[in-house]
Amino acid sequence: MALLLLLFSITLISVGPKIVESFTSSSEELELRVQSQNTQIIQLNKRVNELTTQIIDNQRECTNSIVVREAEILMEIAELERRIKNEMKNQNALVKEEEIFVNRMEKYDGEYPRVAMSPAPEPKPIKIETPQTNQMMLEGLSKIKSNIKKDIKSKSGN
Repeated sequence: MALLLLLFSITLISVGPKIVESFTSSSEELELRVQSQNTQIIQLNKRVNELTTQIIDNQRECTNSIVVREAEILMEIAELERRIKNEMKNQNALVKEEEIFVNRMEKYDGEYPRVAMSPAPEPKPIKIETPQTNQMMLEGLSKIKSNIKKDIKSKSGN
């Protein structure tokens, strides 16, 4: 039995490290794995940076197109305001003249008729009131315009 125990111990001592070594990785293998993973991390970081740059460029392009569209809307609002103001001026310029009738009295005195006539007074101008809706529209357009300007300013970063 002692001989068997001695034989088992010698076998275990000689073969044991080889068995343990087969289940564990060597430091060289681990270093290769670490280098491979570091290379992979660097490549993935580069790809993330590329995608981030692409996203930022696309956002900038989208924002610029929105700002251009808002500028077009501002020009249309300015045109509407101009047209409304012109219409208001035209309406204010319209003056309705009141017709005045002059009574004429004719008398026949022999050969020559006599006509009594009173001079016509100056026509009285009547101012036509501008509807409140035009003023309300101008105020609304002005409010929209200022909001769009604020939005453009915030998007352009000024």
